[in-house]
Amino acid sequence: MADDQNSPVLSAEYLAGLFDGEGSIYPHKPGHYWRAVVAVAMADEDLMRSIHTQFGGSVGEQKRPAGYKRIWRWISYSDNARSFLVAVLPYLRVKARQAEAALELIELSRGTNRWNRPSPRIIDARASKAMLIRWL
Repeated sequence: MADDQNSPVLSAEYLAGLFDGEGSIYPHKPGHYWRAVVAVAMADEDLMRSIHTQFGGSVGEQKRPAGYKRIWRWISYSDNARSFLVAVLPYLRVKARQAEAALELIELSRGTNRWNRPSPRIIDARASKAMLIRWL
């Protein structure tokens, strides 16, 4: 396992290429409201921890059947996902439109929580962005 404090800083260009090939963007509805999720999964634990060091989020091992290679997954929501997407967006080729839609969904989610509920218009806009992310 890597020491997160000694992880190398990865360039936005490198991360964009990695993310286009090994990453995913998808909507998640943990309660009443949609949010964007950004994830990368691969066998290189050190690389996943490097992304975690730069952008936050979390790293964990994915469950796999016995005899399969270990897979590590970095996953991020909200502001951590936003900072990652902003960094890689100029260099994305495959997931650029999904990243733009995810950033819009994240922006629609800012400043709301269970005590500060969004308007019905914002709720509908979030659902539309979530469906767009899925469709792309």
